[in-house]
Amino acid sequence: MSTATIQHSLFDRDGLSRVARAGVLTGITDGLFSSVLSVAFYHSTVQRLFQGVASTLLGPFIWMVMSLAVIPLLLQRPPAINIRWLVQLIGHIPFVGIPIVASIGRGAPRSEGR
Repeated sequence: MSTATIQHSLFDRDGLSRVARAGVLTGITDGLFSSVLSVAFYHSTVQRLFQGVASTLLGPFIWMVMSLAVIPLLLQRPPAINIRWLVQLIGHIPFVGIPIVASIGRGAPRSEGR
């Protein structure tokens, strides 16, 4: 199978449908496996597991919306995507995402023994 055939098959309707189904199935399988592992073997909760997942996604997502949409609209110019932009994106995982999720989780009920 040539590269052109592979690229074409990924971008036609059937190819996109298969990729989407594979992604959803992978997400569900991974979520179930990590939930069971977290509860049964690490004596934690599913909520704490997904708070950790959210912390790695939420900070960079918020920052990307601001830097790619809100600020360019206000300044009337496109964003400058360079090494500084990438460093700020990666830095938002530990310094923005984790504190956001920690503050959300403060009022959440805890499991017994935690």
